[in-house]
Amino acid sequence: MGNSFLRRSRPAAWWLVGLCVLGGMLFTGCERPFVEVSVPEIEIVEPNPDLVLQTVNQNLVVRAESFRAVDRVELGGRPFERQSDGSWRLPVILQNGANRLVIETFDSEETASTDTLELLVLPTRVETAASAWSDPRGGHTVTPLLNGDLLLAGGAGSTTGDVSADIFELPFGSTLVRHSGVRFHHARIGHTASVLPDGRILFLGGASNTVLDDVSDLVETAELYDPQDGSIIRLGTTGPPIRRAYHTALVAASQDGIVVSVIGGTGDIRYNPAPELGVRRDIRSFLLIDDHLQALSPAIGPFIEALSGHSSTPLARQPPGTATRELISGALFLGNGVETHHFVLDPRSPLGLAFEDIEPPNTLRTEHEAVQITPGRVLRLGGIVDAESTLSGTLDLFDDATSRFLDFEFATIRNRHLHGATIVDASRILVIGGFGEDGTALSTLEYVVFDL
Repeated sequence: MGNSFLRRSRPAAWWLVGLCVLGGMLFTGCERPFVEVSVPEIEIVEPNPDLVLQTVNQNLVVRAESFRAVDRVELGGRPFERQSDGSWRLPVILQNGANRLVIETFDSEETASTDTLELLVLPTRVETAASAWSDPRGGHTVTPLLNGDLLLAGGAGSTTGDVSADIFELPFGSTLVRHSGVRFHHARIGHTASVLPDGRILFLGGASNTVLDDVSDLVETAELYDPQDGSIIRLGTTGPPIRRAYHTALVAASQDGIVVSVIGGTGDIRYNPAPELGVRRDIRSFLLIDDHLQALSPAIGPFIEALSGHSSTPLARQPPGTATRELISGALFLGNGVETHHFVLDPRSPLGLAFEDIEPPNTLRTEHEAVQITPGRVLRLGGIVDAESTLSGTLDLFDDATSRFLDFEFATIRNRHLHGATIVDASRILVIGGFGEDGTALSTLEYVVFDL
């Protein structure tokens, strides 16, 4: 196990070299070859710092190496006990949440090094509710309304079935999904649903078929749903239409109106006169004014990495329409390899979009779901994890404070992809729908529950 998670502080040793050079003219003791003084190195044996820990009681076990004998290892003045195998052990009681441990190591000459270890404790379990969706979907959207209800829109009953125009509701505090009585004008799967500052829902893009193999399968018409009166209207678009599915969308209020930016997706990569289906590597922005979308960028917008089936998740809690840093995460499993894309996008930069590269997670995912559980922490769930379309029910978590992904060792959901997930209260994430391993949509609800 590596120790890249350790932050090390070492004493300066430059003066030793100068003393030896000077001493070579005065003392015969400096005639022997100079040996550079090094400080002890630490490797963490347990607990695994790349895991989300489930309990506060842990045994901290380290290995310490130095060119001289290691004399002692301490945590806040508390000594570790040396074990028969040469490791050092100390029982510790952590706290739920982030823990920063400063470990000091001393050799026989009292040369010391200081290492900082970051550990996250987040007790987690998964609870399953009885079948609550009699006509489940995958490839749908799940959108929290201002009153706490959830809106479940579009999708399909199987990976080979007809795409749906139905819009369902899951009332707050209930586990029974019911039809809203409202339908899309255009059935769609792989679309986005964005909450506007006034509470209305903007639906963009998507496909009319579960098997997307032609530009003609893309849904160009945007729709706007008002939960107050149950109305849904088509929106006009000035400029080239939105032709993409399995993309993400960001909404930000500006002095001119609402700016909607669509990121990546599978769509038309050429437009007229020769449309061509492919993976988009651009961001297009539109201005929403008087229920009309006006293109602010060309058909092919600013270039980014090729993205489709990825997730875009805010890293701060803000009212709808407030721009904030977003975690963009996903992978493309191609016939000749895999492309992995993980970065933080900041749309607030006065110079335009700012990008922050981050280290990729251990598990690459596409067609997964991602939810902010607390500011700066994003939970990723399920999805496809390899080129053989293997489904997963594993979880991992991005921690913005340390800019790294952590795995969950025990908590898992059912294997599924193109599902929906959202936070329903301070400590629970609802997982609903999605396609299982037989290609049919799952009807059971699952809750990922945290002890925050």
